[in-house]
Order: sequence, then structure tokens, then C-alpha cells
Amino acid sequence: MMKALLAVRLRAMLAGFTRQSRQKNKKSKGMLVLFALLYLYLAVVIVGVMCLMFSSLAEPYHALGLDWLYFAMAGLMALGFAVFGSVFTTQNQLYDSKDNDMLLSMPVKPKQILLSRMIPLLLLNGLFAGLVMLPAAVMYAVLIRFSLADFLIQILGVLAVIILAQAIACLLGYLLHLLLSRMNKSLASMLYMVVFLGLYFYIYSQAGNIINSMSVEGTAIASALEAWVWPVCALGRGCSGEYAYFLVFAAICAVAFGLVYCLLSHTFLKAATSRRSSCRRKPSRNGRYG
Repeated sequence: MMKALLAVRLRAMLAGFTRQSRQKNKKSKGMLVLFALLYLYLAVVIVGVMCLMFSSLAEPYHALGLDWLYFAMAGLMALGFAVFGSVFTTQNQLYDSKDNDMLLSMPVKPKQILLSRMIPLLLLNGLFAGLVMLPAAVMYAVLIRFSLADFLIQILGVLAVIILAQAIACLLGYLLHLLLSRMNKSLASMLYMVVFLGLYFYIYSQAGNIINSMSVEGTAIASALEAWVWPVCALGRGCSGEYAYFLVFAAICAVAFGLVYCLLSHTFLKAATSRRSSCRRKPSRNGRYG
């Protein structure tokens, strides 16, 4: 059953990203190629920007003895990129899927439906996280040193960040669902895009200053991260050779994912049907629906 649910969800996600339509089967292959080329172009651009940024950070941080901060910053940026980029998709895939009513009417446990929706979303978060952390690992290996053991831990670090990002995105997706049940979804989507584009253009315009500040103020940034986001520091230390820290970070990610899954599995049935119930038209005083 889980295999069938996963296959259906993967096809639905692909159709959603490529805007395929049953009435346009003749154009579906061409559109798929077009979207694939567009996504490939965006990926190449992002990877290029990340390589440029991390090549500017690797040597200054290494000179300060803050190799762990280099990977901590990569992990933090990957986490933010993955969560911010997938939260709306997560909300839509979990709670607004058109086949929710059909699946909930079948002898399938809600927690199985939920898990079948969360697992494919890991691929999306993997794309976002990989576009940040893999260039960081490659640039460190090229500019500082290459260790096979460290590189393998850095790859595992990407996987751990994916799991943590999925947990945070699912939790935020649930909160977003509660919010959207009380407001217009189109308006919320527009506001989200405005905020996203605003942040993008601000960061793009200030990229040089941001990179310079990150290079010069490494010690201050390290102190701030240790005080406020210690798990990210554990990821950085683990990726730079202190493997015990990585085990702690991986455990934190696994526990966070498990807790979020348990929470959502108890609320999924009510949340998945609340949108439909709230959208039903109420009869007016004359008995008509309006």
C-alpha cells in the first residue's frame, strides 16, 4: 500500500511542478522538457553563486581555525533555503491534495497517508539543501584539504539537514494550513512571493557586503551561532572532523522528525478535512446557497 501511495504522490508532484493537464497530453512532453531545462538553468546559477561565496569564505575561516563555522554556515543556509523554498509546497501536498477525500474514505490509516506525502517532499528539500551544501563541500576539498572520511560525513550532513528541514517545513506547513483556513490563499501566496522576491533582490544587491562581513567577522558569527543555534554548530564540527558532534546532530534531526510526524499524524485527519468543511457554502435565509 505504501509503495502505491508513494508512486501516486510522486506523479502528482511532477505534474504540479510542470503544470501538466489531462486536456493537453500532446504538449506534456514538450512542457516537461522546457521545465527541466529551466530548473537545470536555475540549479546551475545557484551552484555557481554558492561556489563563489564559499570560495571566499573557506580560506579566511581556515586561517582563523574556524573550519567548523564554514560548514555550520553552509548547513544554516541550506536549512533556511530548504524550509523557505518548500513550506508552501509542503502545505499544499499534505492538506490540499485533491485525492485526500478519496484516500481518507479508503481503509488506509491517516498516518500512512501522511507519511506517503512527507517522504516525496524529502526529495524537494534534498534539492534545496544539496544546492548549498554540496558546493560548500567541494570548494573546501579544493581550496583547503580533502579527506574521504570528512567528505562522507559532509554528504551524511546533507541528509541530516534534509530530515531536519522536512520536519520544520511540515510543522510550518501545518501552521500555514491553519492560517489559510481563515484567509484567502491567493492573497497569502502573493504576499509570500513578494517577501521572497524582496529578500532575493536585497541579498543579491548586498551580496558583496554580506560575503565581506562574513569573512571578516568570523569570530563574532561563531559566538552568535554557539549561543543561539548550537545544533548547527554541532553539524559544523562534525563535518570538519569531530564525528561525535555529527552523531549528536543526526540524533537531533531524527528526534525532531519523529516528534513532528507524531504530532501531525494525530491532527492530519481533522486538518485535511477542515478546509473542505470550511469552504462549503452556507444556506441563506431564503434557503438558497450563496
